[in-house]
Amino acid sequence: MTMVTEKTPTDILAMVEAREEAMAPLFTRMDEDRDMYYLADYVMKDKAGVAVDDIINVTGAQIALVKALPGTALPRCQGL
Repeated sequence: MTMVTEKTPTDILAMVEAREEAMAPLFTRMDEDRDMYYLADYVMKDKAGVAVDDIINVTGAQIALVKALPGTALPRCQGL
């Protein structure tokens, strides 16, 4: 039988922070996918991450079509 050691609040906080750091890329990807799914406006940025002015951006409706007609996209994905 193994002994259960109690965790201190500092240990628990360190475990939570480590898990958040490990999951950050997944959560970022999920946020980006959500923005595409709901057709969020695209913002053109330069290499420094600053929004570029005087640019006309158009968000395509491909993701919305996959959302509306999910069965139509699946046959094309089978060969991937």
